Amino acid sequence: MPPKDLDGPGLIEETVKDARLVDSGLLVLRRYIYNTPSFEPDRRRFLKYAAGLAGLSIGLSGCAQDNDRYTRHIEERDWRSFLLKQDLINGPPVHISVVTGVPNDFEGHLSHKDSNGFGAIDYRVPSNTPITPTASGRIAIAAHTRIGGIEQYITHSSAGRLYRSGYVHLSSTIKVRPGEEVDLSSIISFSGYTGYGPGGMMPEHLHFMIYERRHDGTYVERNGKQLKWHIHVRPGLDPFILGVSGRRPIYWDTRTIIYDLPDRKRVLDLRIDELESRINNSELDNQAKSEILRRRHTPLELRGYLVSEVLTKAKDGKYKCLPGSDMYSLMLDFLHLTSKNPFIAMLPFPHPMLLDFYKKGNPNVQL
Repeated sequence: MPPKDLDGPGLIEETVKDARLVDSGLLVLRRYIYNTPSFEPDRRRFLKYAAGLAGLSIGLSGCAQDNDRYTRHIEERDWRSFLLKQDLINGPPVHISVVTGVPNDFEGHLSHKDSNGFGAIDYRVPSNTPITPTASGRIAIAAHTRIGGIEQYITHSSAGRLYRSGYVHLSSTIKVRPGEEVDLSSIISFSGYTGYGPGGMMPEHLHFMIYERRHDGTYVERNGKQLKWHIHVRPGLDPFILGVSGRRPIYWDTRTIIYDLPDRKRVLDLRIDELESRINNSELDNQAKSEILRRRHTPLELRGYLVSEVLTKAKDGKYKCLPGSDMYSLMLDFLHLTSKNPFIAMLPFPHPMLLDFYKKGNPNVQL
């Protein structure tokens, strides 16, 4: 984390004192300090930018329009409120490249020929949004670089292959010890806008990337032992096709276990055997139970039914089943158990309606 500028809050308050910000507005401004660049001459430009942004977006008190703008500004700083206003299954929006026009292609991550960062997407989320691992694994790297700011990487093993997921431009990290095990229930860090991009200041977002690591045939010697050396394989993988069954990543439901590819067929048979008992003890209505049991011996047909019930929005534009529900859990289970993808990525954020689960599992993390 960049060193905290003890004079920063004072400088910002001095710059925007004529805006007559209420105390809560000043608290929002103080959060910017934690992401202040640690290098000159960008430091002062950052403080000026933050102060100007706050002055423009919040405005003067006493004006109804500006008060509404101030309220929206505060809400956008609260990650829970923000995520609840986004797609409740597919998650927050992603930045689109203004240069290439390619969807999900902020800064050309999916289209440029330079391999550095290729395959990444950029989720548009407020600073301090909790980050969860996209899959179970081990902490590989927690670093602070000029371009990426605070970065974190996790190594995953699936179907005998190694993958690595990266989370970049963070505001802080929690899990930092190399080799430390993490799973889908872990809170590992918080999003931010640290680092320095091609255009200068970083917008608030999570740079999310996945790539494969392979043995390149060479060895390195450490402490008198020859060890295999795995290299990064570029270009990276498009995270939007690494979700269950080749779909974009979706929220984890806090219940479903994501199995490695060699284990899926065995677990699928078990799930089919226990299906009747499972749905009889669920909150599903009788019609849904009947439709599921009718398809129990044709897993692909059952998967299609569950996907239609969960991922198709009703006429009012809302989903009928959300993460945490029995139908959602069944869908997630059969989607990934019938998938041929060696690696499956879940959305790297906790669902805002399931926070009690994450609070219980991460008691030392303030959510």
